[in-house]
Amino acid sequence: MDVDGVKVSVTPAMINRARERARATGKPYNEARTTFVKVVVKDIAEKLERILAKRSEGNEADRSYLVEDVRTARDVRVLLNLCWLPRTPQNLLEDLWSRPAYLEAAAPMLTRTERDLLRREPGEPFTVADVPLLDEAAELLGDLDESAGREEARQKAARERQLEDARKAVENATPAMAEMGIEGFLSAEDVVSLNEETAARLSAAERAQVDRTWTYGHVVVDEAQELSPMQWHVLMRRCPLKSFTVVGDIAQGSSASAATSWQAAMEPFVGERMRVEELTVNYRTPRRIVDLAEAVARSEGLDITSLRTVREGDHAPAVDQVADDAVVPAVVEAVDAEFGKVGDGLVAAIVPERLHASARRALRERFGERVGDGAGSLSQDIVVLTADDAKGLEFDAVVVVEPAELREEAAGRIGSLYVALTRPTQSLHVVHSGELPAGFDAR
Repeated sequence: MDVDGVKVSVTPAMINRARERARATGKPYNEARTTFVKVVVKDIAEKLERILAKRSEGNEADRSYLVEDVRTARDVRVLLNLCWLPRTPQNLLEDLWSRPAYLEAAAPMLTRTERDLLRREPGEPFTVADVPLLDEAAELLGDLDESAGREEARQKAARERQLEDARKAVENATPAMAEMGIEGFLSAEDVVSLNEETAARLSAAERAQVDRTWTYGHVVVDEAQELSPMQWHVLMRRCPLKSFTVVGDIAQGSSASAATSWQAAMEPFVGERMRVEELTVNYRTPRRIVDLAEAVARSEGLDITSLRTVREGDHAPAVDQVADDAVVPAVVEAVDAEFGKVGDGLVAAIVPERLHASARRALRERFGERVGDGAGSLSQDIVVLTADDAKGLEFDAVVVVEPAELREEAAGRIGSLYVALTRPTQSLHVVHSGELPAGFDAR
């Protein structure tokens, strides 16, 4: 390779020795690469120095500058990247999803069909499910800042120069100060510290936001039933004391990776060091509706806590079966009927994604601007939501549309449907065209 016009050979033995030295540090991938770079650059610089010394025998000139010349030489930089490419979490994960051979090597336990489901084209956006994988990749790769060592050395050298200047200034001022009867008035370190620029102060929240390695003494998790094992892994890393308050309802789990019990979710991380407290009094949903929702949940084998409700309720759940092409008109009529029961209350239509746009359009044709779309429009009389949007919310009346389809949207889990059925505080109306999920026959 060429370094400022001088040809220097790099052998496989040099590269292998540098790799072994780097791996022996036990540091993460990117941080170990720093050692690899230092060893290779030093070896090339020593070779270059011998070549130059042989060309100019008797010349004892200082050649310490050669290390930096080697480091910045284009051929050397290309070689270093080819032998040990720096990686970001983003490009590592993108390669994993877009290159079948990479994923097969990393996850041989997956079938080819399962790997094909994960495949994406380069440049496709990351998903929420990718976040814990990116975090894990960042942990395994380590910091990528290759200039950190050089910057630290530059700052150290600059401070040494400032200290030397300050010492001379203090020495020059000492006799005059002594004549005035002032002794030990200031040290060189004090002078430098007074002139240093201080970094802007950040609040704890701001510091945590910009620092991926920030940890907490206690973490509160809401809707915790939805978290996957990898998402729990991310949270556990950020709370070394493993001190958590976890709030959720296993029966409402709708993601494919949601836990089936709190023991299954937490024991891999905290063992038996956990206490489960069950809330058994329901102030929101009337008994008539709770009975239906619990029957549907139990039909799926969910072990749920039977709730003690404080209200029986004035309205039994209504269930209307209609033809497939009559579902949307039936939703409009059901919403109108629910207004007759709850007066000026808030009515929600919880619909599958497939019917979301058509149901909203039909409701607006009937009720105009009273119809809102999504969880951000709760100030309006009527709101059209998906089951996921409805989590954590409550309405006077709810129209649940195609419950079997809501179930299938959650990968066959009953959680989203259970959420939809337990949102009303007064009245529940179900509209469907096909078969109802098990449990409805118990009403």
